[in-house]
Amino acid sequence: MAVGYPGGDDVFMIGFDDTSYANPAIKFTLGYQQTGTNELDVSDYGLATDKFGSKVAMDDYGRLLAVSAPDDDGSGNAKSNVGAVYLFSETTLDGLSYTDFDSDDIVVNATELQELLNNNVNVTLQANTDITVNSALTVTGSGTLNLHAGRDVDINKTIDTAGDLQIIASDTADYVVDAQRDSGAADILAAYESDGSTAISLTAADLDIQLRDGSGITNVSMGDVELATVTATTGSLQSANFSASGTVVADKTYDGTTSATITTNGSISGLTLVGSDLSLARTAEFLTAAVGADKDVSVEYQLNGFTSSEMAILDDSGNVDETVQADIVSSSQNNDTGVPEEEKEDKIVIKEKVTKGVFDDLSKIVSFISVDGALNAQLAQQNSFTPFATTDAVSLQNL
Repeated sequence: MAVGYPGGDDVFMIGFDDTSYANPAIKFTLGYQQTGTNELDVSDYGLATDKFGSKVAMDDYGRLLAVSAPDDDGSGNAKSNVGAVYLFSETTLDGLSYTDFDSDDIVVNATELQELLNNNVNVTLQANTDITVNSALTVTGSGTLNLHAGRDVDINKTIDTAGDLQIIASDTADYVVDAQRDSGAADILAAYESDGSTAISLTAADLDIQLRDGSGITNVSMGDVELATVTATTGSLQSANFSASGTVVADKTYDGTTSATITTNGSISGLTLVGSDLSLARTAEFLTAAVGADKDVSVEYQLNGFTSSEMAILDDSGNVDETVQADIVSSSQNNDTGVPEEEKEDKIVIKEKVTKGVFDDLSKIVSFISVDGALNAQLAQQNSFTPFATTDAVSLQNL
């Protein structure tokens, strides 16, 4: 809102916290000898006691401001008190970086923002502390909206855009002005309106949500990502504060595979899913298939409902996962050798016992139940193994 007054030399730009005009505050001043922070000295334009601000008018989007100066002396002061109208154009939405108005609170007109996105204009808004969305956005154009904050991104109304949407909180000192990042945990909150009970949704062609680690920031502290309903063709969800725990995997009998069965679902700290539209999925796998106790099992987490297919959840090093332990026990065991039957698939450990004789070369055994003395001697001569005493039958035990 722009406010002037007859006979004055100033125009005050007043901002509000929301569309209900809560908490009005002067955000900017245009006027004679206004030289402070967030002020524009109009005397730089030849204005001096010309009743600047006697009348003001602003367009619907708050981007164009007309201010009358009825006692203006014209260009170069060529005339006396002929009057003039000055036009001021607001260019904030052409791009707000972390260093623009780095210590100020800025209110962005939601209608104007929506129009720019509908006209396929990409808009990036950056704030050293928080970005708060208090007005619903419905965008049919393909403009990309980037919301980047040094601390929080709080979305209190539904965003439905045909373009891409990127949300970054807890941004790093590579971008954020460290001295202007207020203390407090960084969150991305996009589940409820400000009443804490009305659920909201995020819809975008590509939805990229990142809670970064705030590297290099003095007041760095990471909090939660809170989501309710998401509809995206493609997307990603990443937080440096995600940590998985609590999964329990069942012991199993050896079956030659690394498959594992989850009996108790774990959770991810730092992630809150509200309602039933989004849900966690988990997959578990033993690192090896061999028999053993307390074997490592890798459990990876996925998210359902964010995109049309299951999507990986990321931390700052890759997929969110945890490592738990479970046993793989033998299905059976040879009582003589003490070797599980399944291990014979990989190696043969045989202790052969033959009544009154031992074979030196087991590969020469084909198949027999008994041999007589003559055949025994013949085998010994031909195959060069240590002969055993002649008997009516030879018993092969413990093969």
